[in-house]
Amino acid sequence: MERPLRPVTDWTSRTMAVVHEDRPEYPDPEGDFDRELDERQNESTRLPSGEDVQRRVLQVSECYVGGDLDRLVEGCKALNIEPDNPFGGPDIYEWADSVRRTSSTGGWVVAGSLYRRGTERKWMDDIAADLPEDFDRVRLKAMSPIPSVVVLLATFTLSDESANALNDELNTNRYLRIDTVGRGLRHHTAFHRKQAAIAQERPRVREAAGQWVARIFPGTMIADFKKASLPAIEVITTKVAAPFTRPQLPDVPVEEISSRLEDYRYLLSIDVEGDAYTGPSTPDWKIATSFRPDDDPWTIVCGHKLTVDESPRDGVTFGGPYTDDHFIENRFGGLMVRWAIKCLIECYEGTIAQLRDDLARNPTREKSRWNFIKQVGQNALRTETIDSLERASKLLSNTIFDATIVSNEVGKWVRARRPGTAEQRCRAEPRRPRVRLSDERGSGTHGEG
Repeated sequence: MERPLRPVTDWTSRTMAVVHEDRPEYPDPEGDFDRELDERQNESTRLPSGEDVQRRVLQVSECYVGGDLDRLVEGCKALNIEPDNPFGGPDIYEWADSVRRTSSTGGWVVAGSLYRRGTERKWMDDIAADLPEDFDRVRLKAMSPIPSVVVLLATFTLSDESANALNDELNTNRYLRIDTVGRGLRHHTAFHRKQAAIAQERPRVREAAGQWVARIFPGTMIADFKKASLPAIEVITTKVAAPFTRPQLPDVPVEEISSRLEDYRYLLSIDVEGDAYTGPSTPDWKIATSFRPDDDPWTIVCGHKLTVDESPRDGVTFGGPYTDDHFIENRFGGLMVRWAIKCLIECYEGTIAQLRDDLARNPTREKSRWNFIKQVGQNALRTETIDSLERASKLLSNTIFDATIVSNEVGKWVRARRPGTAEQRCRAEPRRPRVRLSDERGSGTHGEG
């Protein structure tokens, strides 16, 4: 008679029990019964076992440098985005024209909200579009964080089928599974199987979102720098199935709130180009996000500064109803902008040497293979000031990278090509011919008189 299945409480003892029973494979239990969660397992995996995927949001960005927004505008027209902005404020076409003329900077402008053709429209202002099958909706926003640089942010909401595909895989990972390989045993713990499932799923949806943006809105990184993939941030929200009584805030002490959130928590997994971080549970009114673009981690918190653990992990836990797409979009929009500009500068720094050689060989060339410096310089010439470059350098140097090289190179190009007044040209060039001629003529006339 076969032994009844027991709840999994200790992965090590369960493994040894299966080995001693000399069974090649232990089948997954069927039916729903109580099981104790292994806290150590939950802390060491991207998605703790026993939690269900609530929402998956993927953000992709592209940049447009030097006021060249034609491809951004053409993409909006191809998607049948109307000039009248239903979200309030200027529409994307009016905003793009203003940025091109004035190099103004400012907050976000909503270009449009799209839903996949053939599915149900959830919002009145959504426009039907041919989106990849993995996504139900995409929201397009643009921002000019620094002069001459525009960042497009596309926030994709994954379809239920795509999210449930990962959710089903996670459900199969709740129990230990052992496969026979030759004479030995290969142990597939939940940790390894989850990592494998996520590692296979994430690149696929990222690639689908990035290819859609690159096809509709080709920008500087794709069209000019030929970047293989666009910057992306993935946000996964999961919820524990255990019961939870929400504490009355702010009557309950913070320590007690944190302890209660352990029983019913949301896991926010932020994955930026493969790097992610998991922090401890935070109170209901806080959310901590962090990633490692370089060796120095940094944190964004809703008006609060938290201590960042130096050891990188796989997500950020937080409590409360922070699972709305718009909240995630607004909260991580600034993070996405910084990450996009950082990737843009990295592309630029990789081509700066070739740009110098190109300009040295043919300095009077009207069209250069590398457009970054010349386009930003042309914008400075049009506005008759390089103060915008100085502001850009200060802003960038205060973020996660140093843009001194950008400011220096653009300043050199502007000063060399900038048409100035006669007085400005006299300052830059020796005034010997004009001064001497005027003095000699003046003295000769006076002597003749």
